[in-house]
Amino acid sequence: KEIEKIINLTDNLLNRKNIILMKKLAYELKKCKKYFLIGRLGDSITAKEGALKIKEITYNYCDAYPSGELKHGTIALIDNKSTVICFATNKKIFHKSLIALEEVKCRGAKTILVTQEHFQFDETMFDEVIRINIATAQKAISVINKVSSERMENFFLIKFLI
Repeated sequence: KEIEKIINLTDNLLNRKNIILMKKLAYELKKCKKYFLIGRLGDSITAKEGALKIKEITYNYCDAYPSGELKHGTIALIDNKSTVICFATNKKIFHKSLIALEEVKCRGAKTILVTQEHFQFDETMFDEVIRINIATAQKAISVINKVSSERMENFFLIKFLI
């Protein structure tokens, strides 16, 4: 039952447009050898987790940085062979994140913005834009965490009984 909830929530989160875009990006990003993920505040945590997953899956260089820290040396590593994925889901600092992504775009990097579906901005500034519904994403994560913790409890119960 909980797995069905996860499937329904992720279907809502990854609408058809996003699924098509993500398949296209996965194919394109296979060729990339250098990834940078950036974000501010809570989005920097998402960037760090995403960087770890990219490293585990692709065995390519990938690192995460707070987008406000790019000027402190990191930006020198970014060039036309880089892909920069920016997570910008906080309305209060959204435009600051866009400025950081514009800076790496000027250095020739391929830019991908992941943001909330209702934020308004000029999408043509970036190579790709993925719009998500944060409320749906939070529900999906909550259900996944619940299922995971229940499985862990069952695992420890079984281990204890054996």
